[in-house]
Amino acid sequence: MNKFLPLLILVALLGCDEDGTATIDVVKKRVNNQIQTLVGRGDIALQKYDNKIKKVKNDLVKVKVSRKTFEQKLANKKSSLANL
Repeated sequence: MNKFLPLLILVALLGCDEDGTATIDVVKKRVNNQIQTLVGRGDIALQKYDNKIKKVKNDLVKVKVSRKTFEQKLANKKSSLANL
C-alpha cells in the first residue's frame, strides 16, 4: 500500500483527466486484489452477506416505525373527521 502512495500523489498533482482516472482505477483494483488475496475471498463474501443482513434489518425497523406513525396519524385523522 505504501508503494502506491507516491503514485497516487503524482496522479493527483497531474490532475484527473481520463488517463489519471484510469490509473487510479487500475491502482484501486490492484490494491483490492492484494487485500482479497491476504484476507481471502470467502471471508470477504461472508462479510458482505453479514452487511447485507444488517442493512435489511435496519430497513425493516424503519418500515415498522413508519407504519406505526402512519397508523397513529390515520387514527388521529379519523377521529378529527368523526368530530366534525
